[in-house]
Amino acid sequence: MAGISNIVVASLNFLALLWSLFIIVGSSYLLVGGYPECMGSPVTQLVFGILVFVLSVVAMIGAIRNHKLFLAIYVWSLVGWMVVNVSYATLSFVSSTTVSMAIKEHTEYKLNEYPAWLRTYGVYGKNWNSVKECMVQGKLCYKINFLDKEQVEYLKTYPLLYGCCQPPPACGLVYKNGSAWVVPRSGIRSRDRDCKLWSNDEKKQCYDCNSCKAANIVTYQTIWTYNAISNVLFSIVLAIVLTISCCAYRKAERDSLEPPKTQP
Repeated sequence: MAGISNIVVASLNFLALLWSLFIIVGSSYLLVGGYPECMGSPVTQLVFGILVFVLSVVAMIGAIRNHKLFLAIYVWSLVGWMVVNVSYATLSFVSSTTVSMAIKEHTEYKLNEYPAWLRTYGVYGKNWNSVKECMVQGKLCYKINFLDKEQVEYLKTYPLLYGCCQPPPACGLVYKNGSAWVVPRSGIRSRDRDCKLWSNDEKKQCYDCNSCKAANIVTYQTIWTYNAISNVLFSIVLAIVLTISCCAYRKAERDSLEPPKTQP
């Protein structure tokens, strides 16, 4: 006979089943109908949806049938999920802290101030080509066309706009309008490589500059902080579900040890 814990496990996993079906249908639609390259492949979401679907079915069968083996599989799957979740949250927190410690109070972003592994992960080789292409397609710098000279001074609060959509301040270029910056009569003040890479072409601008790459690393701090917090909260939810599932498993184990009732 099913107890309260079994009912709760079955109910929660029915909701998880519906959620997994939504993920599977949405991911399959994107795979068949096509998806923007910058959005990333939905294959990962599809695999995740299938795993959640299978796990939910196993949990529902175990809870409804009070089946010890199915509940054991579900419990150990949750344990593994929690370990992965906590590990990822820890990694995200460490990465976010690393970026935070590397950020300096400069008038511009410096790529060489960040650890080598961060530079390799985010801005070297094919990784950067993909990021840059998404910036161009998303018209990252388009919004600057509507700013006046005073507003441009406040771009520092938006790392990508500050590092990718204008030449580094050390170059001494003068803002004219839109995406246009001009070299003053006195010439460029710095020999920095970024000063030569800057272009008024909206498809080039400073996307290949080290300042743009460094600004992109800064944005990872926000992303990793969010990932760390969300994964910690999700781990708490998993811990609650795991506790209830353990109760259901122990009940199934007790029931399996009881001798079958004989008819008088």
